[in-house]
Amino acid sequence: MIRTYTLLLVSVLTLLFHSSTYATDLLATDSLPAADTVSVFNTRVDSILLVAKKQLGTPYGYGSNTTSRFDCSGLTRHCFSSVGVELPHSSAAQAKLGEKVQLKDAKKGDLIFFKGRSTRGKSIGHVAIVVSNENGEIHMIHATSRGVIIDHYNKSEYYTRRFIEVRRILS
Repeated sequence: MIRTYTLLLVSVLTLLFHSSTYATDLLATDSLPAADTVSVFNTRVDSILLVAKKQLGTPYGYGSNTTSRFDCSGLTRHCFSSVGVELPHSSAAQAKLGEKVQLKDAKKGDLIFFKGRSTRGKSIGHVAIVVSNENGEIHMIHATSRGVIIDHYNKSEYYTRRFIEVRRILS
């Protein structure tokens, strides 16, 4: 476990020196727990988020899940596979996995699902990974037409109007 924590710390430090200012600020505010209190769950979630944050700025590519281009479900699939969790390459199929949780109870590492471009439809067309939920203020990382970015869910009318559900894959 100490080795895993050390590798995670080295990866975070590497990312701090190679990331955009916004991603660096987010990582700098996330405190790492003491090695003796790190749970397997937190280590896996932190690893998923670390892999996701390393993809910041990667261009969008429909149907792609390579590290050179991602669509939304390809990004989530890539990040979760880094800890041995295989997800299907479809946001609708991913929404059938895990446990449904209330938006207010969303935790880092949870998947948050949205309608596609139309607010009238009911089908899932987009997925993101929750980065943080501080007093109901949710930040999420996802692949968009602007590439892989971190968005503030609560300040985005586009996403708040399209919200469908949150699913917890790791418990």
